[in-house]
Parts: sequence; structure tokens; C-alpha cells
Amino acid sequence: MLGILLAAAVLFGLGAYFGERLLRKLPALPDLAHRIDKTAPPAKPKLAAKSEPKSPAIARTAPPTPEKKTPLASPPPTGSGASAVATAARGESASTPREGQPKARIAIVIDDLGRDVESVEALTRIGANGTIPSQRTGAIQLSYAVLPYESHTADVLEALRRHGAEVLLHLPMDPEGRADPGPGALTARMSKRELAEATEAALAAVPGAVGVNNHMGSKITAERSAMEAILAVIQRHGLYFLDSRTTADSVGFEVAREKNIAAAARDFFLDDELGRSEIAAQFARLLARAREQGAAIAIAHPHPSTLAVLAEEIPRAAAAGFEFVPLSYLVERGEGLTE
Repeated sequence: MLGILLAAAVLFGLGAYFGERLLRKLPALPDLAHRIDKTAPPAKPKLAAKSEPKSPAIARTAPPTPEKKTPLASPPPTGSGASAVATAARGESASTPREGQPKARIAIVIDDLGRDVESVEALTRIGANGTIPSQRTGAIQLSYAVLPYESHTADVLEALRRHGAEVLLHLPMDPEGRADPGPGALTARMSKRELAEATEAALAAVPGAVGVNNHMGSKITAERSAMEAILAVIQRHGLYFLDSRTTADSVGFEVAREKNIAAAARDFFLDDELGRSEIAAQFARLLARAREQGAAIAIAHPHPSTLAVLAEEIPRAAAAGFEFVPLSYLVERGEGLTE
């Protein structure tokens, strides 16, 4: 029994000794942790994120470059010769082809036919199925607008049929001023019914016409109600309408498109000035417009100076890649331009 007590006392003493030593070491643990922290770079304090004001999206995105659109210029004043002079200064012909130049189509309508056959024969030697043999330029096709009640209307129509040419009725209409539009003209004094009847009669006098354009008519083509009556007849016959634009106030093309009638408007008169140099200058402008737009329409007349310029310039332009087509190729239809 005594031995047991001695053993218990020894164990108690040992426990007290080691327990004290253990307690002395425990306060040193935080100090050790502090020493370890000091050996490493001090941690940077975490700051609250600074919120930057957001710029509007439009400010972050560079503004887009505006699309450049080149408006179509109005035809220059007839006979000024500016284009021809500029072309000559560059040392080239107006018909000189340029590298990568797209194919350009041109329709030339010869107005005021019906008074003689000789001018038609001269034109068809240039035009449809009558290309000048020495030029070897391929087919050159013009269109021909025939007045309904002239002395040689029937003979002209026969010659044009023989050459397979495209024919329009050149419909005489009331002009502003005192100019005489000729026999059978539609006048501003007519009722809508009378305008329609007069249009029907004129069409009967030019059988085979595939289109109609106005002869003079600066007074009537500016009147919407009159043009509606005339165009209703043209639509009933399935024809196209060419607005000769003898006045800037013409509504002919506009009304035709509203009615979904195939239509076009001329770009140039080639021979308001009858000098050969002035006509050649207008022809140069025509080529430039066709090159710019892809197509252009001109009206000319059977004057000797016009015939001489066309006989020289058309084959040259055709050889340079311009395509001379009937007007029906270029009229604007409901589905767009014809092929």
C-alpha cells in the first residue's frame, strides 16, 4: 500500500513539472507568428474599389465615317462645250476607254421624223442593221420618234420597218409660248376625254410604235390631270413613255411611274445648238454621263449637222466599248431596268 502511494506522488510531481513548462511556452506562440509575418513583405491593405464613371457607349466608340454619296448632276447647259474642252485638255477623246471602265449603255432617240425619208436612210446607215461597214463596231441601234400627221409619215414608217428599227409616236402637245406643235396637237383647252381620243388617233397614225414621247408640250406635261388622261391610253396599249422634259415642271415621268407604266426621262438634247462643235460637246457629255451612271438617254433631231456628228462619233464610241441600244432597253419598269 505504501508503494502505491509513493508511485502516485511521483506521478503527480512529474505532471506538475511538465505542465508548468508547457504553460510557459504557450504565450510565446503569438510572438512567433508576429516574427513570421515580419519576414514577409507587409500585405497591402485592401482598398474599396473605386468606381469610375461609365462613359456613354457613343463616346467609347469612334463615330462611323459618313457614307459619301455623289448626287447625280443635272445636265449642263446645252452647247457650253465645257466637257469637250476639258477632255481635249487631257489629250484624249471623250470616247477613250479607261482601264476597268464598266460597260455603258446609251439610247439616242431621233425626234421630229415624218417630213422626209432621206434623213432616215442616213440615220439607219449608222443605226439598226445598217452599221457603217468600215467601222466593224457591231450593231448600233437607235430609236426613232415619228410625228403622226406629217407629209411623209407613212413613208418614214415603211423605211423604219424595213430596217427593223424601234419606233415611238412623237405626240404633238401644246407648248408654252407661240411655237406651233403641228397638226393634231393635244391642247390645254381639251377635256380629259378629248385628250384621250386625240392620243388614240395619233397612235393609230403611227402603227407599230412601242412607246410615246412628247413633241413640245411644255404646257401640258406640267398638268397632272392632262398627263393622267394621256398616260391612261398609253397604259391601255402596253406602251412605254419617254418624258422629253421640254420643261423642268414636267410631271410626265412621275405620273407614269405612279401608274406603274414603263417610263424614262431624257438626260440630254444633243442639238439645241446646231454648230457641229456644240453638238460634239453635248455628245461628249452624254458619254461621260453614261460612264458615270451606267446608262444615259439623249434626244436629237435630223439636222444635217447632227447627222454629220453622229455618223462620226457613234462608231468611235461603240469601238471604245459604249453600247448603243433601243430606248426600250433602258426604260424603268416595275421590276427595275430591263436587261
